[in-house]
Amino acid sequence: MPADQQQVLALAYFNGYTQYQIADVLHQPLGTVKTRLRLAMQKLRQMLLAEQPSPDKSESAATAYRTDENE
Repeated sequence: MPADQQQVLALAYFNGYTQYQIADVLHQPLGTVKTRLRLAMQKLRQMLLAEQPSPDKSESAATAYRTDENE
């Protein structure tokens, strides 16, 4: 993930900044911050999905990740 995307993701999720606050701190347009955050989230989603084992093909996606709490 590019450094600019990592930076906005860290400010949003580890520091709890809003997108507006991130734009102010980084002296970037709000639209730029929103785009970087969206791209960072997409990249993170891809990275996490790549690490997950594929569910058994006989199970549906809805039941593959069911826990006891869901039953």
